[in-house]
Amino acid sequence: QADVLAKIEENMPTYLRASSLCETYLENFCWIQTVADRPQITNELLPSFYIHGGSARLVSKADRGLESATAHELALLLMIFSTGALSDLPLPPPPNDEAERYYQMALAALSLTPVIGCATLPAVQAVSLMAVYNAHCARNSTLDLAGSLFNLAANLGVSVSLYLIIHF
Repeated sequence: QADVLAKIEENMPTYLRASSLCETYLENFCWIQTVADRPQITNELLPSFYIHGGSARLVSKADRGLESATAHELALLLMIFSTGALSDLPLPPPPNDEAERYYQMALAALSLTPVIGCATLPAVQAVSLMAVYNAHCARNSTLDLAGSLFNLAANLGVSVSLYLIIHF
């Protein structure tokens, strides 16, 4: 887990680029599917992983391991970066290298803690963005994957809803 986190941290964008990708996501991608809104991104996600507008920090909670919600939030943030890069008009057409890099990092972040059986809302959001990302990558092989990911996101969403209904 620490190796994966270190590799992700090493490849995180600067705060300036991260903010730019979030803005691009909000301006150019949200009309396709609004998974995360501005308050969630600016008030929750970015401050959780960037030190006061500086470099990225991916630390486990006192080295006790990354909690699932945190790993899932990281995956969501990385998918926002990925879809932001996918819809960044000056970049090459989809799929571009930057978008694909963040997509792969999001997959790695989701692998840190279980998703099946321990779904969180950020996990549902991340998987949903993965589905949309694959639907817009302009590769025929990704359309089947997009459908499978949409199905997984829907099932995870139902499990999160059932958990909330039963426990609250």
